[in-house]
Amino acid sequence: MPIDPDFPKNHQTIGKHKHVDGEHYHFVWGP
Repeated sequence: MPIDPDFPKNHQTIGKHKHVDGEHYHFVWGP
């Protein structure tokens, strides 16, 4: 399965980027 080793790598990159960009923006723009 060529998706197994590519899944966690791609998932972590998108999740970290989205989380950092979303949470950071939300935190600064939120309260």
